[in-house]
Amino acid sequence: MLTSIVFYIFAAVIVASALAVVLMKNLVHAALYLVAAFVGVAAMYVLLEAEFLAVVQILVYAGAVAIIIAFGLMLTRRTTMSETSGFNTQKRWAAVTGAVLFGIIAFLFARTDWNVKEGASSTSVTEGISELMFVDYVIAFETIAILLLIAMVGAIVIAKEVKKRRDNA
Repeated sequence: MLTSIVFYIFAAVIVASALAVVLMKNLVHAALYLVAAFVGVAAMYVLLEAEFLAVVQILVYAGAVAIIIAFGLMLTRRTTMSETSGFNTQKRWAAVTGAVLFGIIAFLFARTDWNVKEGASSTSVTEGISELMFVDYVIAFETIAILLLIAMVGAIVIAKEVKKRRDNA
């Protein structure tokens, strides 16, 4: 009973945050609501006893993706959605399409026979994944980390050069 209540609370937070991301006119606020949606999804993973996925969700999406979005906002100096792209006139069609897709998904959800089975313990899954990442594939894991660091430094250097060109022009 308590799990169901917590599930619906987090579901409401995720849906409200996702709607706020789409409807916000301020990009910084939209990015913050995106982080809230990511954290809500991580909470759902905890409810499903998938702690590893919850931690990855926080680190990769709520952490890294949100930081990249924040850097992008700071480097472009745009604060409102109207500065990035013009608003289109297709809002009604988008709403109709979204409602139709939601109806199809709700129909399929209601007609599906959900077979719930007891799975393996999440701690054994987490231990197995961590052993693979940090023992068997540690070289590949560290190589990817270094590659991502180099890509981030390169993106910052390129953004600074573009900024210098704009300031000089």
